[in-house]
Amino acid sequence: MLHCFSYGKVKEIQMMGQIYSSAKGVEVWLGACPSALSPWMSELQTSPPKRTVPDKGLSERPDLAITAMYLLTRRWFQRLWVVQETCLARDIRFLLGEHELSQQALTAAIEWIGIASTPDALSRHTFGFRRFWGYHLKQVPALLESRENFKNGQQWPLHQWLEMVKGRKATELKDYVYAGLALIQPGHLAIDTGLQLSEERPCTPRATRNIHESELKVQEKLPLTKRRLWPGLRADIDADATEVFLNLAACILSQPRGIDILTMSARFRDPKMLNNFRNQRADKTTGLLELPSWIPNPSSLSSRVLDPLKDLAASEFTACTHLPNSARISADGTTLYIDAAELGKIDLVVETPWYFQDAWKFLLKMEGTHGPSGQTYLKDLANALVLGPRNETFPTPDDTLRALVLCFYNDINATWESRKKSEERYHYNIPSAKSTRDREKLELDLRRLQEFMLQLETEYETLKSRYPDQEWPELGEALNDKDILLLQKYTGIRDRTRWWRTLFTTTSGYLGMGPPWLRAGDVVMLVKGGSVPYAFTHWDEERRRRLQWYERGEEGGRARRKRTKKYKAAIEECRNSIGEADAWILVGEAYVEGFMVGEAVDPDFKRIAVV
Repeated sequence: MLHCFSYGKVKEIQMMGQIYSSAKGVEVWLGACPSALSPWMSELQTSPPKRTVPDKGLSERPDLAITAMYLLTRRWFQRLWVVQETCLARDIRFLLGEHELSQQALTAAIEWIGIASTPDALSRHTFGFRRFWGYHLKQVPALLESRENFKNGQQWPLHQWLEMVKGRKATELKDYVYAGLALIQPGHLAIDTGLQLSEERPCTPRATRNIHESELKVQEKLPLTKRRLWPGLRADIDADATEVFLNLAACILSQPRGIDILTMSARFRDPKMLNNFRNQRADKTTGLLELPSWIPNPSSLSSRVLDPLKDLAASEFTACTHLPNSARISADGTTLYIDAAELGKIDLVVETPWYFQDAWKFLLKMEGTHGPSGQTYLKDLANALVLGPRNETFPTPDDTLRALVLCFYNDINATWESRKKSEERYHYNIPSAKSTRDREKLELDLRRLQEFMLQLETEYETLKSRYPDQEWPELGEALNDKDILLLQKYTGIRDRTRWWRTLFTTTSGYLGMGPPWLRAGDVVMLVKGGSVPYAFTHWDEERRRRLQWYERGEEGGRARRKRTKKYKAAIEECRNSIGEADAWILVGEAYVEGFMVGEAVDPDFKRIAVV
């Protein structure tokens, strides 16, 4: 039996696949099993996935849900190198205390945790929890199923390996590449060295850096030593992480759908957002934040909580897939040159479109009723919130539109009815107030409540008057069963597509969805060969934002108190770098209603530099 290994030299890395595939068996010790959970662990092993999960939610069986959560929080599941041992081992046994767990038991446990659409308290809490902690569990069933394929000599394409490593932890950054060498098809490890230019193009800024405490400690840009591309991905202990991940990016670009690297690479760079996740910024992650924005970082938090648009959409996006991709990498390995056409600059962003209230208030801010797509803003919004038409759920476009109207009504009406009940309680309590002061306070609260209700009614009437062709229920009216079913379907899809995305409009009037670190001033572009549009921040705009962030003193308590020389140097460097070059920083994917399936006519493509 093989239990562990030591990582250190190239030969050991190259031998790991051979060691695991030739071992008679691998035992996975997950730890001891608490006595209180032992009975439920036995039942979990006999519970096939989905069949025994109650339709009403996990709250009816919290014992099995908690047992599954305990099992799946074992550290083994998050480790990176276990992917190789799971795929290649002839026989693998999972042990938790005295329990030997089958693959079916692991799959059943994931099904228990994976139910996020069920409207019960436990499910609502596990949804967000699962996004940040448990993305790697999403791939466990596919990982276990792949064992049979590997026994038959099959291997993964590169993109499947990158999916498998999301959310996993590694001791070394380079392990995100090295741990998959034995599992990836040899043809997918080849690199087209012709992608790299032989001479540096002018006015290319150096790679962007970490925008947090590491920047205050080390005021240096990435060294611009010429990093040449390898003929193929390989294990090289002497290579630094930047060189390894540069070659990973080149390997992706060498594939037929290489421009999809922009989807894989998107990660947040907003100072406030990074500040909110200090506990997530371990040293191994912080180091990769210094990579150029177009080089993928499998260890980043946002790489696993933000699903690609193609995985959420009902139909395939083909924005510019018919156009050939001619991406090139600079001689120093810090810049990606691509052909892109601007769709518009972002001027309005809804930072938290979690509730339909944010969506209808967003709609009220729009000037006019029809956008440049030729549809009403209401219809554009109905499609954008669920990332495109859902013909399998809503057979006609009118169904999607009707569903959004019902969602707006349901949200507004629930708030209105709740306040109506509060108003009745105020009318009951005011006459029996114990003192004049208490009565005046209650009357003031009542007036504020009535003003809020009047504002709510006014907003709803405004929506009705702007879009009179829709059937808007009256406040307080009960919905029929058909409308309730339509509303539930739309809300269920919206809950999956909205996660970590924000609504935006462009100066030209287009409406869309993008990552939550999107900001006014960013620019949405079509990219040759890309299946979706992408948002970018201009180099000067990013420098101004960072300078403003420094000057407001939001760089962190320690630096704010001491005002160190390095901190002052960071401000000066940031100020001097404005105007350094005409370059762009990748923000992420964007859904733009009217441009997702090649509707753009004669876009004006230009060569841009992405750093």
